[in-house]
Amino acid sequence: MALACAVLAPAAADAAAPHLRADTGSLAFGLQQIGAPAARRTVVITNTGKTGLALDTPTLSIPAGFVLSNDSTCIGVLRAGASCSVTVSYSAKTAGTSQATLTVGSAAQSVRIALSGAGTSEAVGRPVLGGPARLKFARAAIGSVPEEQTVVLANRGGTAFRIGAVDIGGAAQRDYSSFGSCARDVSLSPGATCYLTVAFKPSAPGTRPARLSLDLDTGARLDVDLNGAGLAAARATPPLQVQPAAYVFPARTLGRSTPPKAFGLTNTSTHPVQLHAARVQGPFKLVAGGCPTPPFTLAPGKACELRAAFTPTRTGAVRGALTLHTPAAPGGWEVGLAGLAADPARRVVLGGTDDPAMLFLGAAAAGVLVYRWRHHKRTGGHVK
Repeated sequence: MALACAVLAPAAADAAAPHLRADTGSLAFGLQQIGAPAARRTVVITNTGKTGLALDTPTLSIPAGFVLSNDSTCIGVLRAGASCSVTVSYSAKTAGTSQATLTVGSAAQSVRIALSGAGTSEAVGRPVLGGPARLKFARAAIGSVPEEQTVVLANRGGTAFRIGAVDIGGAAQRDYSSFGSCARDVSLSPGATCYLTVAFKPSAPGTRPARLSLDLDTGARLDVDLNGAGLAAARATPPLQVQPAAYVFPARTLGRSTPPKAFGLTNTSTHPVQLHAARVQGPFKLVAGGCPTPPFTLAPGKACELRAAFTPTRTGAVRGALTLHTPAAPGGWEVGLAGLAADPARRVVLGGTDDPAMLFLGAAAAGVLVYRWRHHKRTGGHVK
């Protein structure tokens, strides 16, 4: 037993020890024109251990045009689970390549980041990424409507440069997606800009770190840290009452729309409820009027009406849904919709019960209403 304790004790000590991790192993500044304004790159250091670590002042092995910025936050004690950042500037002084090593940590433990750049007397493209070096997203429920933030890339140099790749990496890279005019093989001429929008949709609770990277043909690599957090869906949330919970539209011939049907939304809680989005599926459409266009916030005790209409595009009975999205109900709350499209060349007795299409519609509508009634009973008729 004593031998087992002696063997296990170092492992326990190692598990509790601080552990530093950098979000990148290198900062590439690429080709820079001699005398041009300095380019900036940032590295984020995280203590993934169980105890804090007292950090020494970050150092550079050989400056060679590299300078540590004064806005570094890697100073003092870095507690367990916390992060800090170090920003390095590079201004080419001479022609040729420059290399250095950035060291962050202490005598007990440190991380090293390779720095590289190159100088030339000729005009080159100078990429400038507008906005912060880190995009911080609001905490969001798992599966919620994505939050979006946008960064702008500009060319402040004298010649064009080309984007070689746009990537998202990191522990939670699947929680982020990007789109925009900054894409692979896109060239930016002097003075031109492009944009890139990043969307965050958490898939798990807790911190969700990732990193957006753009590689350029100048050898530069531009990085933006992505920081968001996921929240487990909570049931104790302000309710949004929806009436009716299902609706069957009157029959219409192809191409003709029904009068709008109003669906009442009421905030029966003592807290504001935000409606992120309202979407329809099938040959139905939202009609202006009533509630503001989402996203909007409904104050406690207030009500408004969403209006939808049925415009058939094919004959027969059809079903669809009006889906409402709130932060607490990211998967959406569905209002069942149904309608019947009649062939203009065929006479349909709307009040009869012997028409096969009407019989099918009746069965479909009954199924929708029974399903919604059961769901209504289970949830209390509220959007959670």
